[in-house]
Amino acid sequence: MIRPRTITIDCETLPEQTAERTDEETAAYTNLSDTSRQRSAPATDDAATGAPSNTRDHHRSALNGDTGRLLCIGFTDEGSGRQPMKGVLGWDRERGCFTGDEAEVLRDFWEMMRTFRPCVDRIVGHNIYNFDLPFIYKRSVVCGVRPSIELNFARYRNRPIYDTMCEWEKWNLRYTISLDRLARVLGLESPKTNECDGSRIAELFARGEHKTIRDYCLKDVITTRRIYRRMTFADVPAAKPMSASEHLAGSTSL
Repeated sequence: MIRPRTITIDCETLPEQTAERTDEETAAYTNLSDTSRQRSAPATDDAATGAPSNTRDHHRSALNGDTGRLLCIGFTDEGSGRQPMKGVLGWDRERGCFTGDEAEVLRDFWEMMRTFRPCVDRIVGHNIYNFDLPFIYKRSVVCGVRPSIELNFARYRNRPIYDTMCEWEKWNLRYTISLDRLARVLGLESPKTNECDGSRIAELFARGEHKTIRDYCLKDVITTRRIYRRMTFADVPAAKPMSASEHLAGSTSL
């Protein structure tokens, strides 16, 4: 019997690189230590404070693989008779910070996917059709990293790509649901906290709070995995099939 493999992913991205941002990030790397850094004051919203629109556009560039950069990919990898694994590609354990090497993150991802079987296995994510995988493919082209496999992006199906957002809405594209809300609907703990959410990744990265980002990314992956297992009834015992006599006993004549 063929045992399917399930890889669940979540990407964290950064805005396009500028000279100013590079200097800031370099300083953050230089000052980063293994001890916890002091928390700075909470960020304020650009629109509320009258910040220039080009600042907001710069932050939004993290959402598009044309201009944004891939910081890391959180993952869980299980099934197919292998030992379950989880981690964050792009994290340097020895230094306790991100490597900052986008091409290396992409190479590690495609190496993990090398033995992926599109007809049997699944790669899972929340909004993975519209964000994570297109972003990874675009950045692979930009960075000159050849994908190890070709994934079929055909819609209205859930293999090899299972998008928890699309499957929850049953591909009704007029509706979307956030990971935070779907987790709460299903009674699961949300990965979103006051300390970190997706809109603050660039800010936290510039301040050198890499561990906060890493932990947030991994929480997103674990929450997505739990949602996937709920939606596929993976932890619900299969119903015992009825025998012919039981089926007849429960039926009535016309």
